[in-house]
Amino acid sequence: MELVAILTCVHVLTTTSRMPHSKRFAQLYGSGYPRLLLVALLFWLVATIVSDLVNDTATMNAVKGVARVAALAALVVAVLYFVKARPQRILALWWGMAFGQLGSLVVQPGSYFSGEPWKFGFAIPVTTIAFLLASTKLRRFDIAIALGLAALNFALEMRSMAVVCLIAALALLVRRRRAAGSGSLRLALVFVVGVAGTLGIVTLFDTLATSGYFGESARVRSSTQAEGEFGALLTGRSETGFSLRSIAERPVVGVGSYGEPSRDVIEAQAQTLAESGYTTVAEQALNGEWRSFHSELFGAVAENGVLAAGFWIVVTVLFVRGLMDVVGARAAFPQILAFVCALGIWDVLFSPFGADRKFWVAASLVTVLALRAQPSDVLRLKQSKDEN
Repeated sequence: MELVAILTCVHVLTTTSRMPHSKRFAQLYGSGYPRLLLVALLFWLVATIVSDLVNDTATMNAVKGVARVAALAALVVAVLYFVKARPQRILALWWGMAFGQLGSLVVQPGSYFSGEPWKFGFAIPVTTIAFLLASTKLRRFDIAIALGLAALNFALEMRSMAVVCLIAALALLVRRRRAAGSGSLRLALVFVVGVAGTLGIVTLFDTLATSGYFGESARVRSSTQAEGEFGALLTGRSETGFSLRSIAERPVVGVGSYGEPSRDVIEAQAQTLAESGYTTVAEQALNGEWRSFHSELFGAVAENGVLAAGFWIVVTVLFVRGLMDVVGARAAFPQILAFVCALGIWDVLFSPFGADRKFWVAASLVTVLALRAQPSDVLRLKQSKDEN
């Protein structure tokens, strides 16, 4: 199976190496990013194979490690070819993904769905649908929709999605002010106020959660995360500290696909947390079962070494540039693009690269490549031709 996965990835890379010479792909994507992404995936694949050989990774984990890179490469190419030069297909793609996720909750809900149905079920598809509506039928209300989604997610205890919606709302607000002719000073003021407001709302959420406003489970979780001297800054995503220590210990080859930090790393980071006042989190780390590094970027490097970082760095650059194009009023469908980029940056830093994320990552990358490649008026012209 490892050989099949490797050959699949090599075939994908070989096929896609001709894409930049196609006039239609050059017109749509306007850059060498597709090839760069696939070359970075090749480096990740090589890093995975070397890491698993050096660490003597269990056969099944090694197979899964190679297959996830090959599968992601194949999905990126598949979505690139599906979208082609028809931007309207991007919206169709996200509509399909949103309703597909809703359908999966009926057919096969996840193990955490019954306990927290919004966070582990409805949040992403419902938020996606709302941003799709804001991209088409309800463009005049896009900022209000993004702010409303942030409030909804805060109320339903999904802080990460709320922050993503706030970032998207801020990008759309700066974009609107820029389009209205606001000067640089005013735009900077809007940005600073928006960032301060976002941080203030997050702080308010933590305060309300700790006081029990969102229920007992949220109170216990928030109190545990905020018991140290830095509040929830260190423990909102406590896996980050373990990831960085593990990378520092084995930067070249990592711990192997689906591996976990060494006992020395766990004990050292637990001691650091305890010294900062996070005794409960430290005890959980020492006595609990390791689940994942909980970051697409840090997880890839911690598992497979520094060569695995290239792909996720390129991905992050793409998402940041996508947000910049939203702010600069240079992108079509800026509402869905702002949401995809904000969520993409969050996931790169704070979400694990699970099985359900492969197609999402591929769709997100192609969305950014397509929507930031041409001015809005060109895309609207193409959309009009497609509809006729």
